[in-house]
Amino acid sequence: PNEENLEKQFSKMERGAHRAIKKLVSLERINALSSSEIEWVQLFVAIQQLRTKQFRNILKKVSLDAEVQIKNRGFDPAKVKGFEILDDDSAKEQALVFLARHIKKYIKLISVKNILLFKAPKADQFFISDHPITLHNENDLSPFGNLGLASQGIQIYLPIRFDLTLGFFCTSIAEEFNTHQTKTKGIRDDLIKARVENSTIDSGKYRIAIEQADKIISKFNDFFVSAINGKPIICDSENIRMLNSLQVVFSGRFVFSRENNFDLVKEMIEKNSKFKQGHGFVVG
Repeated sequence: PNEENLEKQFSKMERGAHRAIKKLVSLERINALSSSEIEWVQLFVAIQQLRTKQFRNILKKVSLDAEVQIKNRGFDPAKVKGFEILDDDSAKEQALVFLARHIKKYIKLISVKNILLFKAPKADQFFISDHPITLHNENDLSPFGNLGLASQGIQIYLPIRFDLTLGFFCTSIAEEFNTHQTKTKGIRDDLIKARVENSTIDSGKYRIAIEQADKIISKFNDFFVSAINGKPIICDSENIRMLNSLQVVFSGRFVFSRENNFDLVKEMIEKNSKFKQGHGFVVG
């Protein structure tokens, strides 16, 4: 298919997804969506992962990096079959072709994730950037990368309103949370038993430790109840900062703030100027 037809097809898909996301924003419940509406949302996420200027810039950078590698190996890039340096137009065409070829694979990878809805409290807000899909993973999968859609522990985020963000979590995360919750309950029970059996020691230290364990357990409980019922998971300030920092990391040109507060953006760029360029990868 030519570029114009692909553009029309993807634009039509995005319009279909828009209705489902609009409903989700209005009702603020994952469970309010039908299975077909959830599929529209999953399709939208797959398209947004690749249909951005940032992705096209990555393709251009890959072609430039590849040219350097080819020259370093003593070959003439112009004589390498199938190789070309991408300009804006050819990068756009390649991005559309790539999306058309791989869209089903991306949708399949996203569809097996647990869908969560995160909400910012009134005092906070979520950023959104020109590359709204962000990826995060707590697992170190060295020597391999950990930001692939199939990577164990992957977290995918998409802000859909200034106070709402969609999350698509690897199923292993729920299993890890459940394990941590069970361990924490065991530690709390051991502390309670120890406090009863050792009445002569300082009970204050036990009380503080038990209260801390109860807070962790309560946080896990709130997470699971909200996730199961499709309700928003209320973020704390640490969650907000993490999600907003991801928008800064993945942005190519712009970060948008409803409150016009860019303190975090400035802080991150001051600490590391690479955040001016956005997230990418290197050929080598």
